[in-house]
Amino acid sequence: MLFVYGSLRRGFHNHSYLQGTRFFGEGRTRPEFDLVDLGDFPAMVRPGRFHVQGEIYQVNRRTLDEVDLVEGNGIFYERIAEMIFTRTGEVECWLYVLIEPDTGSKPIAPLPDGVTKIWRRR
Repeated sequence: MLFVYGSLRRGFHNHSYLQGTRFFGEGRTRPEFDLVDLGDFPAMVRPGRFHVQGEIYQVNRRTLDEVDLVEGNGIFYERIAEMIFTRTGEVECWLYVLIEPDTGSKPIAPLPDGVTKIWRRR
């Protein structure tokens, strides 16, 4: 399973990399992350204080390898496994976090319930 929160979500410019995968549902992280605004896309950072909302996809190894290249796994982002909350319980997913957070990046403010805003379409 792959949890996506930015440009890989439906309606965004990198979603085509998930074409042919099965949409599992929506979910959110534990309250241990923040989103920061890097201009053209968001990045999830840890440690943080909030839930990040996103989408979950069932992906095969080939798709995951392709997304690793797009996300710069090991260079820009690090792919980690985390438990994601869904309507029916928790599921373990891969997700991408920023390796070296930029101290000058703009945090994206959380909603009153502690859930970080979903990134807007661009």
